[in-house]
Amino acid sequence: MSSETLKRNLPRFELDEVRSAARELYGIRGEFSSQSSERDLSWKVRLDDGDTVVLKIANAAEPEATVDFQVRALEHIAARNERLPVPRMVSSGNGRPYEWIESRGGDRHILRVLSYLPGDVIETRADALCGRMRFALGALVAELDLALRGFFHPAARSNDHLWDLTRCLELRAQVELLADAELRALCHRVLDHAETSVLPQLQQLRWQVIHQDADARNALVDSNDPHK
Repeated sequence: MSSETLKRNLPRFELDEVRSAARELYGIRGEFSSQSSERDLSWKVRLDDGDTVVLKIANAAEPEATVDFQVRALEHIAARNERLPVPRMVSSGNGRPYEWIESRGGDRHILRVLSYLPGDVIETRADALCGRMRFALGALVAELDLALRGFFHPAARSNDHLWDLTRCLELRAQVELLADAELRALCHRVLDHAETSVLPQLQQLRWQVIHQDADARNALVDSNDPHK
């Protein structure tokens, strides 16, 4: 299994390049503020008309199919349950959900714009993940996964991603890199159990695309009603 998804290799764009692309492709003008992102470049943009959007430039190593998968999933969710507090895609001036741009270094990247969701990152709150908040987050993820029922995309099973539990046995090689012998043994026991008991049953189940990465660092709560 490749560990390429763990490499940051962040895109390299100067702010003037980003402003120019946003203006030319989306008609966006406003105040740009950089946001933390694992593999992409992201900006929160307060538009001149007072609205706010998020602009993202994908990693050059990100396959277009992967970005398209994410875009189509958001479109599917919006069509199935418009009440869910998830970002909405903002079409470019050409009516497309994303556009290609080129850096000064010659690399091609995908640019997309999404609506902005206000709120507090859960881990920044004093009451982070209290009982009521855990319940609300679990209920929201369940509702989100229901909205994803019936969604399929060719890239849904093509991602060679380290977090895909159906590929967990491919992690055995990485286990040997652990210095702690007891931890190595524990990991091997877990993988042995997965091989003999979990995966055979998992392969017999129906499956669908779900969101399984909602945690205190990447989920928002309503600032005025955090337990909603």
